[in-house]
Amino acid sequence: MDLAVAYRVYPGVSKTPIVHQNNKFLLAESAFRSLARSLEAVNAKIWVILDGCPPEYRAAFSKWYPVERLVFIDTNRIGNAATFLLQGKILMEQTEAEAVYFAEDDYAYAPGQFSKLLNFLRRGKDVDFISPYDHPDYYSLPMHQVRTATQEFEGHRWRSAASTCLTFLTTRSTLEKTWPLFKAYSEGATDAATWLMLTKMGLLSPRRLLGSLRNWDEFTIYARAWKHGGFKTLVSPKYKLWVPVPGIATHMESTGVAAGHDWKAYLRS
Repeated sequence: MDLAVAYRVYPGVSKTPIVHQNNKFLLAESAFRSLARSLEAVNAKIWVILDGCPPEYRAAFSKWYPVERLVFIDTNRIGNAATFLLQGKILMEQTEAEAVYFAEDDYAYAPGQFSKLLNFLRRGKDVDFISPYDHPDYYSLPMHQVRTATQEFEGHRWRSAASTCLTFLTTRSTLEKTWPLFKAYSEGATDAATWLMLTKMGLLSPRRLLGSLRNWDEFTIYARAWKHGGFKTLVSPKYKLWVPVPGIATHMESTGVAAGHDWKAYLRS
């Protein structure tokens, strides 16, 4: 097996997605279909966490991916933090694959391109984590205006990043080493703050920390990283998070769509 995926699904619509704004079932089905098509060259097993979802979600997902490589887990609306912890438990305990992927139900994927993420994980330089999502925030928010590394690989420019969301690729061994910091997310840290504990990008700069006092949103991210990471942040290794440019997936929130693809076309086809 090339890849183990823990995919969490919630039956509510968050914010304003680019398609199916008022129908989470259709939104979730189209998102999962795009992931399945992106995985066409990858031998993957997917654990689908259905957090309070009606029975038709199982049937819909089974249409788009081989049922023998799907495991459905029903939970009773235990929420975002709890399903993230469950993802980690599944991916660390499974023995199917060393490469592991945390996936959320509101991402669209470019067809046939997921294998590039796996290849970069295996053969790229200094790779600990990969986000498939070239977030627009990387080009606009002050906290991302830090020195980054770049490398060319399989037709993409890959750049290091300070943080991302909670859809990401890594290895089981790296996940086991970093899980004590990831658990901070379930204790009140934001996703961005959790990533800063790992990448350290900007987090150890007194100038940047003082500068963040002029931007409340940025200041709270740094503050939560220090609050929830504390001494562990100081003594833990620095990890590298990489992002392909252009992205291979995008969050479907209309204000945060990654450049470089006609994502709506992928979701409609």
